[in-house]
Amino acid sequence: MQQHGAITLAVSLTILTLSTLVGFAVSRAMLMEQKLTNNEVRAMQAFDAAEAGMMQAYSYLVAYPDDTAYAAMEMVGAASVAVSVTELSGDRPRLLVSAQGAADDHSAGASLSQQLVRLNALPGMPLTPLIARGALTFSGVTRIRNPEGSSTLWSGGGIDLGTHPDSATAVPDMTDAGYPVCLELPGSCVLVTASSRTLPGIDMLAHDASLAESDAEEFFHNFFGMPPQRYRATMVSIDTAGTAAQAALQLAQNEVIWVEGSHSFNGGTVGCSTALSAGQLCPPASQGPAIVIVNGDADIVGALHFYGMLFVLGELTLSATVTLHGAAAVAGNVSGGSIDIWYNSGLLLSAAHSGPLAVSAGSWKDF
Repeated sequence: MQQHGAITLAVSLTILTLSTLVGFAVSRAMLMEQKLTNNEVRAMQAFDAAEAGMMQAYSYLVAYPDDTAYAAMEMVGAASVAVSVTELSGDRPRLLVSAQGAADDHSAGASLSQQLVRLNALPGMPLTPLIARGALTFSGVTRIRNPEGSSTLWSGGGIDLGTHPDSATAVPDMTDAGYPVCLELPGSCVLVTASSRTLPGIDMLAHDASLAESDAEEFFHNFFGMPPQRYRATMVSIDTAGTAAQAALQLAQNEVIWVEGSHSFNGGTVGCSTALSAGQLCPPASQGPAIVIVNGDADIVGALHFYGMLFVLGELTLSATVTLHGAAAVAGNVSGGSIDIWYNSGLLLSAAHSGPLAVSAGSWKDF
C-alpha cells in the first residue's frame, strides 16, 4: 500500500510540475504575442502617419508648386509625422519628399520618401520658330530669327513675307568663328539674313504636304503627345474662356493655359512677371515661360509680348504687333500685320517643365 501511495504522489507531483511548466509556457507565449501585436500596432501607426504626411505634402505641392521649401510636423490621430521637401538638381526639376512617422509613444518609427517630377508638357518641342498647317501671309514688318538652327518658317501652304522692306528672316552665320559651338547656348550665335521679301531662302519651307494633309488634332498631337481634350484634362493648370482669359493670361508664368473658344489678345505680357512695352525685353530673372493653347481662332488686337509656346487650333490673325520669344504653331492660316519672333529652346524647355507633378517611377522608398 505504501508503494502505491508513493507512486500516486510521484505521478501527482509530475502532473503538477508539467501543468506549471505548461502554464508558464502558455503565459510566456501570450505575453510575447501581446508584445508582438503591440509592436505591430505601433509600427502600423508610424507607417500610416508617414504615409498620411506624404499624401498631405503631395496635395500641398500640387496646390502651391512654387513653395518647394515646404516642411511640416503634424499629428495624425495619436501618432505624429515630420515632412520635408528637398529640391534635387538635374535636367528636369525634381522634388524629394521625405516623411518620418512616429507612434503615439514614440516606440516605433517609419521613414518614407519619394521623388516628384513635372510631366513634360511639350514632348514634341518645335525646332522652327513658326509652323502652320495653312498659309503664312504677312502685311507688316516680319522678322523671324532662329539663332539655333537653319529653319525659320514651315508651312503647309504658301509663305509671303509681305511688301515691307524690313521684313526678313535670320539664321546663324556659319562663317562666324563661334559657329557651331554657339548653337549650344540659346541666342548666342551671330545671325545673318537668310530670306527677304524679294529673295526667299532655304530656311523657309512652304507647301509641305505632311502639314497640309494632316488635320488639326494630328497637328496638335505632334507637339503635345496626346489628343487635345485629353491634354486639357491632364496637363492644363489654368482653364479659361471669354473675357476672363485676358486677365488669366496677363503676367502668367510657368503655366499651361487652355483658352476655350476663339480669343482676341488685347495686348499684354505672357510668360514674364514684368509688364513690357515696345522695345523692352523681359529680364532673365523675371522670365517664366508659359504654354498657351487657344481652342479656336486667335486675333492679336493689341501689342503682345509673349515668352513660351503659343499654339492656336484655328486661324491666327495679326491686327497688332506680336513679339514672341520661344515658338508658335498654328493649325490654320496666319495672316495680318507685324510679328517679331526669336526662337529660344531654353524658354521652350522651361515651359515644358510646367506640367503637373507626378510620382517618379521607382523612387518610392520605405526604409
